[in-house]
Amino acid sequence: MTEGGGGVSIRGMNTRGVGWWVDLTKFAWERYKQGERSSDHRRIAYIKTAEHFAEMLDVEIRSSLVLFNVSRDLREEYGTEWVHKWSDQTRINEQYRRLLDEENKQRQKVQ
Repeated sequence: MTEGGGGVSIRGMNTRGVGWWVDLTKFAWERYKQGERSSDHRRIAYIKTAEHFAEMLDVEIRSSLVLFNVSRDLREEYGTEWVHKWSDQTRINEQYRRLLDEENKQRQKVQ
């Protein structure tokens, strides 16, 4: 799952090495309209949408989104552990690098 260009999408590769993607921005927008307003509201809507589809499709989330200065109300709503997970830039960067390495290995295997 990736975030970029003002939206959320799933990107992948089939067994023949052909890339594909599905735009999930519409689903994130629906989640955004339902939630509390905050400085990180759009980011949270994107992350929650990505988590939902990642669980359904059994894929990992890769994101450049990081939450900053999340209010006490949002920490209570989403849980301190969840907020910390998406506030830790180092962990997200490590996960992103690992997923890129796996994707490169998969491409080499296909070729």
